[in-house]
Amino acid sequence: MTQPCVSGPSEVKILPPEGPLSELTPSEVREEVRKYVRYLPEVAEPNLARIHEIKEEIQKGTYLTRELVEETASRLALRFLRRE
Repeated sequence: MTQPCVSGPSEVKILPPEGPLSELTPSEVREEVRKYVRYLPEVAEPNLARIHEIKEEIQKGTYLTRELVEETASRLALRFLRRE
C-alpha cells in the first residue's frame, strides 16, 4: 500500500489495513473522525471549477442555448434521414 502524498506533517494516523477498528477505542475513532471533518472545508468541490466556467459562459452569452441545440438536432436528423 502506498502512502498518500501530503505536503507537511500529518496529524492523521494511517490505520493498518487489517482490523483497524478493533484496535481503537470508540473515543479514538471519534477523534480520528473529527480530524478528517476539520479538513473538509479545505477540500475543493470537484465540480466547482466547471460550475464557474459555465457561469462565465452564460454571462458572456457563449453557452449553449435551447435554440442552438434544437437547430443542431434538426440538422443531424436531416443528415441521418438523407443517408437512408
